[in-house]
Amino acid sequence: MKKTDKIPLVNLKISKSESRRLVLKNLFLLICIIAIAEFIVMVIIDKLDLPMVLEAFVDSFILAVMLIPVFYQYLVKRKEVEEKLNESRNEIEKIFEGSGDAMRIVDNHFKVMKVNAEMGKMSRTSKKKQIGMRCYNHLSSKYCRTNNCTLKRIISGVPRISEEIMRSRPDGSRFWTEDTATPLTDINGKIIGMIESFRDITERKEAEKKLKKQLAELERWENLTVGRELKMIELKKKMEGMTSKVKK
Repeated sequence: MKKTDKIPLVNLKISKSESRRLVLKNLFLLICIIAIAEFIVMVIIDKLDLPMVLEAFVDSFILAVMLIPVFYQYLVKRKEVEEKLNESRNEIEKIFEGSGDAMRIVDNHFKVMKVNAEMGKMSRTSKKKQIGMRCYNHLSSKYCRTNNCTLKRIISGVPRISEEIMRSRPDGSRFWTEDTATPLTDINGKIIGMIESFRDITERKEAEKKLKKQLAELERWENLTVGRELKMIELKKKMEGMTSKVKK
């Protein structure tokens, strides 16, 4: 199996409440700018002493001229931020899909939100079926639905969890995995789930089990051999003792 380094992902998802706060913040700044601009325009017009109709026209014209650069900078900056955000998302998507390990994203309600191609191979389940499944029905372990649940530990503040554990697929088959779990956070640092990566180590575990069995067998035979040799030595000494007595 291809071995890859664990690369932490960054969450770029913005909740509705966070999006609303950003909109209100930008709107407040825009109102402040318009108010300041209008004040400056009124001061200028007041000094010109123009007719009311012309005053209104000049007011609108000067205000528009003053706000055009502001709107332009706002639109340019917004476009730059969106482009950088899209680049980051694309980069993260490449890392997520290109990882040699199976990966999934689980929210705070134990729901699988995203999986990569390797996860489909490991779980033997289509991507469509995996999305929306509860993690404890997706790739379950002995810790699922207990206080040692990986998600519960992550939510409680554990920064990183790495362990080797036996897991079960949706079809009931079992296999060994090396897991790594890290928190998934929003833009305010609040934990909204976890990112997990899995590596199938079944072959390694089976090889370790086989080697352990061979070593135990070797130790048993060694003990039998040593014990037999000791008995032979003891028997030889007794025979020598009996021979010496007969000679006497």
